Amino acid sequence: MRFKEVHLAFLSAVIGGIIGANAQGWVHAETSVPQPITYFKTVAAENFTLIDAKNNLRATLFVTPEGSAGLMIMRPDQTDKTLIDLSIDKSGSPGLTFKDRVGRTVWRVP
Repeated sequence: MRFKEVHLAFLSAVIGGIIGANAQGWVHAETSVPQPITYFKTVAAENFTLIDAKNNLRATLFVTPEGSAGLMIMRPDQTDKTLIDLSIDKSGSPGLTFKDRVGRTVWRVP
C-alpha cells in the first residue's frame, strides 16, 4: 500500500470508530432501563428539603430544636420567600399562614 492509501484507511478507521462510539451511545440512551426505586416503610430525619430541577428550594418539612414542627412551601421564583407556613408548636397549637408575593401575611389562623 502506498502512503496515501494507508493514510486514507487510517482516517476511515478513526472516523468509523467515532461514529460507531456515538451510535452506541445513542442506542444505549434510548434503550436504557430505569433503575429500580427503593421503597422504605419509615424514613427518619429532622429536616426534609424539596428542591426543583434547578436546585431551588421549594419546600421544607422540619422540627426545630425547641420541638415545634413545620412545613414551609416556598415561592417558585428563587426568592426563598415562604408562601405557606403550616406549623405546630411544642404545646400542640397549630398555625397556618398564607403570604402574598412580597411576603406580607394575607391570612393567618390563629
